[in-house]
Amino acid sequence: MFTFAKILFDIKLSECTDKYLLFGIRNYFCPAFVDASARLRDNNAVSAVFDQELATNPAALRRFQKPPLPFAFHLPLLNIADNEPSACSITLTIAGTAVNHLAVFLLAMELALDELAAQASISISVSRCCSVASDGGLSELSDSGDGLILLSSSEFVDGAYELVKLELVTPLRLIRQGKVLRDLSFPNLVRSLMRRVSSLAYYYGNIDLECDFKWLSEISTQARVVAIDMQSAKWPVLQEGMLGSITYSGVAPEFQQFLQTGSEFNAGKGAAYGGGEFRMLNSENEYP
Repeated sequence: MFTFAKILFDIKLSECTDKYLLFGIRNYFCPAFVDASARLRDNNAVSAVFDQELATNPAALRRFQKPPLPFAFHLPLLNIADNEPSACSITLTIAGTAVNHLAVFLLAMELALDELAAQASISISVSRCCSVASDGGLSELSDSGDGLILLSSSEFVDGAYELVKLELVTPLRLIRQGKVLRDLSFPNLVRSLMRRVSSLAYYYGNIDLECDFKWLSEISTQARVVAIDMQSAKWPVLQEGMLGSITYSGVAPEFQQFLQTGSEFNAGKGAAYGGGEFRMLNSENEYP
């Protein structure tokens, strides 16, 4: 499929009373990126990351339409029970050619956190920045990008599992006819992921995935929901979506790469800024 990078930021915070605070980075990251690109004199960074230019090929335009943003935040809820200084980690996944502007991403992250901290009247600092390997190992990143590890979605191996369980970590907001989908049938979910992943691959990896999407769409209907524990939730910034867990049976192996790549880049509306984060758990023979 395409390459990407996962950047882990360990951060320290002073006392905070808003557990959703870090999701507010959505309001500051784009202006911070513009500022960072100017400081680093990377004149192409803003257009490459935020312009979302449409494909000039008519067939590709019909198929992919507007490209998604080439990054996705994985943001934690803060533990505010003790109202004491705390530490946590933020992961930023960057797709394909957008990795060329890594230095801008790193500086923009610090600038955005500074603005977020000022707005909340607290302190936030980055204590460590690492590139994440496929096995979860960490490589310290310098400001210039030394230590970067590139990952490939082709590393995700197709596999046949009796059950596939998804844990929705942040509200998943899929829209149909202007309304939030509460029916997370497998076709509804995986068709959205196929569009997102194939669009990321085309626009930021220069790869047109060689898949029979019509056939994949048809066989997606063979999967069935066998367990579900979900509810609607509305978080600040992310708006309304679905939270909880859902388990499918009969998921064809061909969907594994889309599910695993999708878990790196989130799903649904607001995916770039932490919406629709999910974790995938596979089981060969037991129901959860």
